[in-house]
Order: sequence, then C-alpha cells, then structure tokens
Amino acid sequence: MANGIASMEAATTVKVGDKVMTIKEYKAYVKAKKNETLIAKGRKPKEDKPKKRKKGEVKEISAVAWQIEKMMKPITTLKSFAAYYDHAYRQWGNIAKDILNLREIRQPFVFYRVKISELERLIADIEKMAKRNEKAAYQYVEKIAWKLDDIKTDITNINNGIQRSGVIQQHKSHECINGTGRRLGLQTLVGKSFKAMSQLEDVIGTLKKIADDGTDPFMVGDHMSPKSRSRCWA
Repeated sequence: MANGIASMEAATTVKVGDKVMTIKEYKAYVKAKKNETLIAKGRKPKEDKPKKRKKGEVKEISAVAWQIEKMMKPITTLKSFAAYYDHAYRQWGNIAKDILNLREIRQPFVFYRVKISELERLIADIEKMAKRNEKAAYQYVEKIAWKLDDIKTDITNINNGIQRSGVIQQHKSHECINGTGRRLGLQTLVGKSFKAMSQLEDVIGTLKKIADDGTDPFMVGDHMSPKSRSRCWA
C-alpha cells in the first residue's frame, strides 16, 4: 500500500533542481519562465485566454426571455386593447373618438396604454440581459409580473368604465362596438378580456415562481399546472 502511494506521488510531482513540485506548480513555473524570456526579448507575455463556451451550451438564464414570450403570446387581447386605443379613430372616425374621450373610459385606457409600453420595454430589456446571461434578468422577471398585475387592474377599470358609460347599449349596432375578426369592437374586447384575465393570473404566478426559484431551459412550463399550460400555451 505504501509503495502504491509513493508511486502515485511520484507520478504527480516533478523535480526541478533541488525543488520538488506538483504538476500544477511545474506548469506555472514553466509558464513564468517562458514569460520572463519573452519580456527579456522585448515581447509581450502570453495571457490566459478565457475558455470558450461549448457550442450549443445553454444556461438557464438565457431561456428566460423565450419562456416569457411563450407565455405571453396566447394573450392576444392585450395587443387588441392597445390597438383599439391607437387605431379606433382611423378605423371608425368621430364615433370612436367620442367614445374614447368619455371620462369613464379615457383615464383607464390611457393608464393601460402607458403600462403596455412599459411592459414592452421591460421585455426588450430582459431579452438583452438574457443573451448576456446576466442574473439580474430574474429581477426583471419580477418587474414584469408586477406590471402585468397593474395591467390586469387597468383592464378591470376599462371594463367598469365601459359599463358605466352606457356606450355599448347606445351604439350596439356599430362596428366600433360589435366588430369581430381584424376590427374588434369594444363589446367584443370586453368579452375576450375575461379569458385574458385568467391567463394573466397564470402567467403572473409563474413569473413570480421563476423570479424566486429560477428556471431550467429543459423544463419550460414545469412551474405551471397541467391545466394552466393547456389554457395558456395551447
């Protein structure tokens, strides 16, 4: 046994002059000597190059932006509400302008539109951070969860304002109220908003878990229940 240990030690040490070194110490010694020679010749010593990441290697933070996009994509009502605010006047003229200028509707719609713009900036920021694999991306995940919670409140306020204003009954035969397809009316948006609210609840809960626990790019969606995945990601 003693001979075995002695042979192992001999295999992992090198004798230079009167000094015994480990393999690691010997490599550092050789490198230092080479650099001394280069400096003596007026040349720049070699620096250690950072190890290249293996091709195809994926770290979990780099999957965050993709995961958020995957969860948000089915909630099309968010963009539809924003599009109504942005384009209703161009599509339907003064009647849409009058509706959006009603006190009960205008304020919550303005708040909503501002928060959608802020959400888009947060998502753009997290995409950049995820590409650089920055851990601060997880803080942005939490910020997005908070922003979606605010947006959920704004949608509720818009719906309440629409009901109080009476515009659906007043203009129920007009496309700006009952429009479907590519030109969604206000009543149609209200109907779609109930599913969107449920989807937002699921996404907010998932984002908060990701912010707390992190995420595994190969286990995307495991933070969600099977029912939530089928409803949000189908």
